[in-house]
Amino acid sequence: MTIIATDNWLRDDKVSPSTILKQIITSFPNIDINEVYHYLVLHGMHPFNNIEEIRDITNHLLEENIWETLKAEFHDLVNDWNGPSHPIYILPADTNALSLQENFQGKSGIAFSDKLFLFLSDRSTILDARIILTHEYNHVCRMQYQSKPHDDYTLLDSIIMEGIAEYAVMERFGKSHTAFWTKAYTIEQLKDYYKRWILPNFTLRRSDEKHLQILYGHSPLPRMVGYAVGYYLVEKYCHDKNYNSQQLLMKASQAFLPDKEDLVPFTTEP
Repeated sequence: MTIIATDNWLRDDKVSPSTILKQIITSFPNIDINEVYHYLVLHGMHPFNNIEEIRDITNHLLEENIWETLKAEFHDLVNDWNGPSHPIYILPADTNALSLQENFQGKSGIAFSDKLFLFLSDRSTILDARIILTHEYNHVCRMQYQSKPHDDYTLLDSIIMEGIAEYAVMERFGKSHTAFWTKAYTIEQLKDYYKRWILPNFTLRRSDEKHLQILYGHSPLPRMVGYAVGYYLVEKYCHDKNYNSQQLLMKASQAFLPDKEDLVPFTTEP
């Protein structure tokens, strides 16, 4: 299975919140429909309280030929990473979510071990769509290789997963198209953040609220600090070991920890 034809659901004249949810819930057996809805909204899906706005976003994505473009992109990624061919759902992003605009440039996604959701807005371009697919599908592949229950993921697992995914974006599209948090902090700042917040807490499970606080950089921490340090560790590892993104998928998270507490500065081409 590949890109699900969510465009057909969204442009149906009889589309309604309930009809969309009924289509989505089929991929979440034995989970309450409201729980699924709120979880997807939390991660960037447009709430189903304004069908006209959803239609406008859908029309924009159709004009950009997003569904057909991502079919080809997905085929390439599956071949490049020897990854699974799980269903991918493309849905409108919440254009009113400030955090989505500030931290993720108005696009986001959520990866599961057996499916993937991408949330795009009326400002999303084909390049935006290819980038978010690359990042999120990389998560799916990482999950496949690691075979670790979601609840057992530690802070170290999370930051390395994000770092590997964005390194894949860098490989495919160049450093200029990576997220702001890959360029937001100096080497000295990253060294300090690693020693101050990551090193003492890298065994924290996802159930610990401090895990997400550090990962996303909730106040008073620097924005997206976990993501930023994760990218730095992955980039440094690739620089030292001459690895590519496909090879990274199979490496244990602990492999990316520095040999010494101090992170050694290095430079790469932009």
